[in-house]
Amino acid sequence: MKNILIIEDDLSLAKGIIIALKNIDFNFIHSSDLSSARTYIKTIDFNLIILDINLPDYDV
Repeated sequence: MKNILIIEDDLSLAKGIIIALKNIDFNFIHSSDLSSARTYIKTIDFNLIILDINLPDYDV
């Protein structure tokens, strides 16, 4: 299965992204901060990462 990681602190926005993309055959994983996203990235191979650039623990 292909994996998409959504790194977004706004839960309603993350759910909206998942709903918009639900028709594609991907496994969605949501992380609300960069520190937990790093744990996922170390253990799971992702085909796509959608990143919020204004996270509470990191700001680009």
